[in-house]
Amino acid sequence: MPRNQFLDWVFVTVLLSGLAFLAVDVLFGDLGVDETSGLKAERRALQAEIRALEAERARLEARTKALIGPAIDRDLLDEQLRARLGVGRADDALLQPPSAPQAFPEERGAP
Repeated sequence: MPRNQFLDWVFVTVLLSGLAFLAVDVLFGDLGVDETSGLKAERRALQAEIRALEAERARLEARTKALIGPAIDRDLLDEQLRARLGVGRADDALLQPPSAPQAFPEERGAP
């Protein structure tokens, strides 16, 4: 094999190896096709979360506006005040959760 053909063969081999490396990096690298599709899916999930948070914010802003200004929603104000102060009216129905059994029956007076 003459020297020129050997150098051409080495050059082509190195060039093809470099192209193969670049192709693998494009497909599977940090910024490759697989990673980009994963980032797109994550972006869609985050955008859905943003829309849900914006709806929650709009709901909270509407409740806040109902408590401020000339047209106060009296039912909402009453609910908020009773919840913060821990008081109720005489016509309120109070529900208590069922009591959990005590660990030591003798504390209740059982023998």
